[in-house]
This record gives sequence, structure tokens and C-alpha cells, in this order.
Amino acid sequence: MTKHEFLSALRGRLSGLPAEDVDATVAYYREMIEDRMEDGLTEEEAVAALGPLEDVLASVLSDLPPVRSERAAPNQAKRSGSGWIVLLLVLGAPIWFSLLIAAAAVALSVCVALGAVVLSLYAVLVAFAAVAASGVAAVFPLAFSGDLAQGLLLLGTGLVFAGLAILWFFPCKLFAKGVLFLVKAPFLWWKRRSSRKEAAA
Repeated sequence: MTKHEFLSALRGRLSGLPAEDVDATVAYYREMIEDRMEDGLTEEEAVAALGPLEDVLASVLSDLPPVRSERAAPNQAKRSGSGWIVLLLVLGAPIWFSLLIAAAAVALSVCVALGAVVLSLYAVLVAFAAVAASGVAAVFPLAFSGDLAQGLLLLGTGLVFAGLAILWFFPCKLFAKGVLFLVKAPFLWWKRRSSRKEAAA
């Protein structure tokens, strides 16, 4: 192990301590390695002469006050506990993976159903607009053919459906926006959560 590797590993293991304690400890062991290299040892031999990293870490923590040494302990607990987490994830994969697939299928079916409702609402809107346009367009042929009463009836019907199309447009738009918000909400929540974690790190 080189001096840089040893000091980086030591700094990482002491990351739970105050920065001044970490810096002082790393500087002390850097000086110790350099002194041994001046005595004729190679870099690897000087590092090896300090002993295993665990022994050095135990020595450092034993020299610190109890409150400070307890701050470094969670890092070791996290490292030892991570193996159990991986083991539980592997053993529980048949359960959690099938539940994950089921949840994804439910979410997808809900999105498809909401999308179908939006399409249905817009289909009704298009139908209203089509009836309105055809009613207004039919006035001119009927008027020129002499059937003015029926032409006026179709014009009135077209105008009624035009009004219905205008009134129907706003609820459709609001519903489509609500569905889009519901679909995007989980992704936005995950993005905010990830950015908070990165900021905290």
C-alpha cells in the first residue's frame, strides 16, 4: 500500500470525526511515514511498518475522547451492516421483484386508463365541433335549394353544438393537465429527493 492509499483510507474511515481531528491524525501519520522513508525504508515498507489499518484506526480512536470516537463508530456500523442489506436483498428478490413488477403494472394500467379518459373527452369535443361545422355548412345548400326552414334548423343546431364544444373544451383541458400532473408527480418527487441527497452529501 502506498502512502497516498493509506492516508486516503485512513481519512475515509475517520470521516465521522471533526475535520480538525481528521487533518491532525492524517498529518501525524504522513510525517511518521516520511520519517521512516528518510531512514531508508521504501514507501510500501514504511506504510507496512505502521501495521494494519484496523490496528491504526483502533489506536487513533482509543486516544480520542469518548464523544469523538463514538462519532466515527457509525461509519464502521454502516459498513458491517451493508453486507446484511445486500444478503437480504438477494434472498428476498423473488418477493420484492414480483411486487415491484405488480406495482409497475398497476401504475401503467392507471396511466393507460387515465389516458383513455382524456382521449374520450377530446373525442366528444371533436364530435361536437364536427356537428357544429356540418350544421353551419349545410345552411347554404339548403338555402339555395329553397328549403330555408330546414337550413335555419340546421344552423341553430350547429350553433348549439359549437357552444357545447366551447364549453366542453375547458373541462377537457383542465382534466388533461390534472392527469399530466399525476403522471409527472412521482418523477418530480424522486428528482427533488435525489437533489436533496446530493446537496446533503
